[in-house]
Amino acid sequence: MCQRLNIFVFLSTIYSIYLHSMNSMKVFLNLLGFYFILITSLSALPFEYAVNGDSIAITSWKDKNNWNIKEAVIPDNVEGKPVTSIGGNAFRDCYYLTSITIPDSVTSIGNNAFRECNHLTSITIPDSVTSIGNDVFNRCFSLTSITIPDSVTSIGVSAFRDGGLTSITIPDSVTSIGRAAFEGSRRLTSITFGEKSKLTSIGAAAFIGCESLTSITIPDSVTSIGNSAFSRCSSLASVFVGNSVTSIGSSAFLGCNSLTSITFLGTAPTVGVDVFKRVAASAKVFYLPGATGFGNTFGGVTTEQFSFPFEYADNGGSITITSWKDKNNSNIKEAVIPDKVGGKPVTSIGTNAFRDCRSLTSITIPDSVTSIGDQAFNRCSSLTSITIPDSVISIGNGAFFNCTSLKGVTIPDSVTSIGRDAFGACRQLEWMVIGKGVTSADFIQNRGPIFPEEGTSLKTITVSEENGHLSSQDNVIFNKDKTTLLHAAYKKSGNYVIPDGVTSIGKYAFRGCRDLTGITLPDSVISIGENAFSDCRSLTSLKFGEGLESIGKYAFSGCGISSITIPDSVKIIGRGAFESCTSLATVTLGDGLETINEFAFNACRSLQKITIPASVTGMGAGAFWNCTALKEITFLGWSAPNFIKGEQGRTEPIFKNVNANAKVFYLPGATGFGNTFGGVTTEQ
Repeated sequence: MCQRLNIFVFLSTIYSIYLHSMNSMKVFLNLLGFYFILITSLSALPFEYAVNGDSIAITSWKDKNNWNIKEAVIPDNVEGKPVTSIGGNAFRDCYYLTSITIPDSVTSIGNNAFRECNHLTSITIPDSVTSIGNDVFNRCFSLTSITIPDSVTSIGVSAFRDGGLTSITIPDSVTSIGRAAFEGSRRLTSITFGEKSKLTSIGAAAFIGCESLTSITIPDSVTSIGNSAFSRCSSLASVFVGNSVTSIGSSAFLGCNSLTSITFLGTAPTVGVDVFKRVAASAKVFYLPGATGFGNTFGGVTTEQFSFPFEYADNGGSITITSWKDKNNSNIKEAVIPDKVGGKPVTSIGTNAFRDCRSLTSITIPDSVTSIGDQAFNRCSSLTSITIPDSVISIGNGAFFNCTSLKGVTIPDSVTSIGRDAFGACRQLEWMVIGKGVTSADFIQNRGPIFPEEGTSLKTITVSEENGHLSSQDNVIFNKDKTTLLHAAYKKSGNYVIPDGVTSIGKYAFRGCRDLTGITLPDSVISIGENAFSDCRSLTSLKFGEGLESIGKYAFSGCGISSITIPDSVKIIGRGAFESCTSLATVTLGDGLETINEFAFNACRSLQKITIPASVTGMGAGAFWNCTALKEITFLGWSAPNFIKGEQGRTEPIFKNVNANAKVFYLPGATGFGNTFGGVTTEQ
């Protein structure tokens, strides 16, 4: 009636326009045409709907009996009003419907909305939906998978009953699962609950007759399991019951004839009659040490205290593995860390957790783990490989130290920090791949070597090109813009020319590269860090660039070099910089040198003479200590350099324990030398 009245008003308006302008026949016809287009478009909408004030509810699908139309797309608005709900029975018995698109405007799906849509295979529930009503997908045989968004808080009675789902993930937001919600879902093999599940109750008969379900873990948030909730789940073999469950209804697991293991992670709940009736004859109820209320039997099933192979700490919402109970059992060589304990995610492997597990050859770390603690796998000497999951964010100090059988390691993109000596003393380690997430080079550069001086077999070391902080080239790691050289693979060999543009060589960069024979530094290099080339025993050729200003502590200690020329640009030679370079026979110091720090040339036993340029104003304790061949020391300055005490206040003479016949020569008129200088007789 309303629609006819609207037509009458519209036509009357048009006719009035016509009477006022006899020449407006063209206008009249145009307006009339527009009206019929409007009416046609409205009548073409394939849905019946109801206007609920400012919103629209879809009430039915007009094409439900047209077998040629298999897909439906619900609009997000009708008549300018948002579609917010799909009404009860709206698509019920739409046998030919295979796909339905629901707009983000929809917040609720009514009872029986898609019931017995037998050919429905695809549906996306938008994250605007907060509730799924009763029987919504009842008997949707062809619907094998569905994603329930984390906006949904409740799943109604019989919502997915007798359907075709093969797996289901219940999001954290769901607080209740209604009666018979998944009853008779015979193909359902797995049910996954979120790590922070808010689910408190599982309704009566919720999963009754789910014949393909093999295991279930009830989250800790659940307090009650209804009557017959998992009855007749004939393939169900294991059940983990969270630590908050206080009641389990009658017949909850009745007829689960494959059920052999029921593990309770809390105290004993109250149970109804026949709760475990007709489970497997060998079934056992396991409970944690200290749990109360179980006795010799529970629910008619023999009990046994649960033997968990790990010690762990409960951190409230997460679990840390603290030790492995089988570490001293040489017959057990593999360990599989579970992703959950008591329904709580295992998020960390604690300090020393697997330390000295010398028989361990394989370890499986679940995706739930985000951190590996200090020394976690220290001295696991039989461990040959490790897969670090891409959930891990941090690897602690010495985490895999002395894993002497470890061949290689990939640091996933998720890792942002690696502690000192994380892979130290892994002598057989041949390759390493560093992902894009590592943000700090401290584990390589500032806190000591990633591998101690024993060295490793490391030949290849690469960094992801997507890493925003580090880069690699020719098995050498740099910062992103390649101005700082950070670390080289220990098997770096032959002559290496440092790329032009590098301004600093980081601490420990080439330490222990015993196959390295030559180094050429470009003029761009300004500083050489602590221990940068220490213990490079085969390093015999060393060419400095003209831009070098400082040589760090122990930078070349223990190297095989026989001669060096320090450029005029160098101002400081650090403590022990050339210590124990026993083949070093010729040293030419540049005219810009100002400070030679303590022990700089200590134990350079082949050095016979040295000329100290006039620019040198300070010399450290024991700078040329134990240079046992040193006989001739010439100073070119007009005043003796100042004596610099050692870092710990040491006062050893500059030339202690040199050749017995050594002499210090100085220029006529030079001051400050006396009869001896630095422990050696002087001569003008």
